[in-house]
Amino acid sequence: MAGQTGNAEPRSSEPRVGSVWTVQAPVQWTQPGQGPCDAVGGEPAPAAAPVAAVECNPVRRRQRDLPCSEPVVRGEDGCGFGIEPGSAAAYGNGLVTGDYEARFGGIRRLLGAAAQERLRRAHVCVVGVGGVGSWAVEALARSGIGGLTLVDFDEVCITNVNRQLPALSGQFGRPKVELLAERVRLIQPEAEVRPWQTQFTARTAAEILAHPYDVVLDAIDRPALKALLIAGCRERNLPVVSSGGAGGRRDPTQVRVEDLARVTHDRLLQATRKLLRTRHGFPRVPGRPMGVWCVYSPEPPVFPQPDGSVCGQPAPGVDLRLDCRSGYGTACYVTGAFGFAAASVVVRLLVGEVWGTHNAPNRR
Repeated sequence: MAGQTGNAEPRSSEPRVGSVWTVQAPVQWTQPGQGPCDAVGGEPAPAAAPVAAVECNPVRRRQRDLPCSEPVVRGEDGCGFGIEPGSAAAYGNGLVTGDYEARFGGIRRLLGAAAQERLRRAHVCVVGVGGVGSWAVEALARSGIGGLTLVDFDEVCITNVNRQLPALSGQFGRPKVELLAERVRLIQPEAEVRPWQTQFTARTAAEILAHPYDVVLDAIDRPALKALLIAGCRERNLPVVSSGGAGGRRDPTQVRVEDLARVTHDRLLQATRKLLRTRHGFPRVPGRPMGVWCVYSPEPPVFPQPDGSVCGQPAPGVDLRLDCRSGYGTACYVTGAFGFAAASVVVRLLVGEVWGTHNAPNRR
């Protein structure tokens, strides 16, 4: 599987998107009513094209006495883009080609035309597509990202149902990356999706990181491998966003984004930070930015107890890994919040939104 999909090069014909440290032609972000919010270099963005969309609402069709196979095309006040009745794009198994603007017009209206184009030609690598990574992939696909490489060795297990997007009846035992790749193609048919069923290790790191990604999203749950990935990204000047541990957390409203140097109350990221400083040459000065945006929660975790209860202290001898049978408890409304927050950071890095100089990540 890895040999089949892992060696193809992501698209490189388009210019690279601005990295976490430098941004090419930054998008101007203005308040509503203050003029075009998606102008670049002083030039106004092109006006939105007249829109049209295929509607398939059986109730409305019965009211209008229309067969469900016949598309209804709305005019300029509709929600689609340029689909004509009888055209190839209007029939078949959904809008298969030429409908990027229809699918992601909402992104254009939120971020601006120039930002949308950056997302469309960006390639993001997500390493680890479990409880956090699978939801991040969903958000990135629905944001119109043009290329996604998905790296994970694992298969879907029945005990993943509580926290992972692809865990559904009939899919147990299938590779997570394959299931998510199929889903991404349904969301974004023109996307370049590369499922890579392998584990990120010292043996595979060089091959995985050899491709010209625009951003790497780290959703690994082991400190040593997280540190290896982050260090490898720094060596290659690849922007990286890292997720902390969602296990044992109950409150999605406490999810935060911060530089790795300032993360607190997260054992996974704290262990990763220590390894980066002791083994990979990252700055040891407390509080000095390390150049890695992290998604984490300062909420104290709860731990399962042998009697079936939970409390704020781990029981002696309990394995606290996020595996299929034991360890921390998890809920998708928290792992999903982590994944969505991580995806939002990726998008903001790609479109060049300014976070503020007081906590902007540094190169070293």
